[in-house]
Amino acid sequence: MRMRGEPLPGLANIERHRSTEAVPQGRVAGGTTAAEGKWPWIASIQNAYSYHLCGGLILNEYWVLTAASCVAGLRTLSLLVVTGTVDWWDLYAPYYSVSRIHVHCNYDKPLYHNDIALLQLSSKSNSRCDNEYNLGGFDELKGGKLTFPDVYARIAFYNDWIRTTMNGCTIA
Repeated sequence: MRMRGEPLPGLANIERHRSTEAVPQGRVAGGTTAAEGKWPWIASIQNAYSYHLCGGLILNEYWVLTAASCVAGLRTLSLLVVTGTVDWWDLYAPYYSVSRIHVHCNYDKPLYHNDIALLQLSSKSNSRCDNEYNLGGFDELKGGKLTFPDVYARIAFYNDWIRTTMNGCTIA
């Protein structure tokens, strides 16, 4: 069993590029502080008091991918999705309420297995993801280095679940 914050299996030998600033999250691998507007597909999942809970990935105007461990057991009324900023306290950043929380049916909280969830937004977001991003897996690491912003998870395993949950919607 892997404890929270320990590296995922297979990541021990991957070279990590560390920033000079600490990233306050034990499950981020090689993270750096993002510049404003640099990664427009990133979202902040916040509670009703505007406190950042977790990050998310904007898939299209209505869907955000996040970790089930962040949202399992929460009510939609207690969540906000904030986009367009890296400043969690930006009062002018667009925010959206959540109409549905879709946690993977095989999510195992103690072991973090199938730790994936989709948030369906109540209204269409104005988020545009013109920049390139990748829903890649560990097997797609180039040269064993974490060099490009990516969702380094076994995401390919969940493609069918994501598409079925999104009802055939296309990913940006």
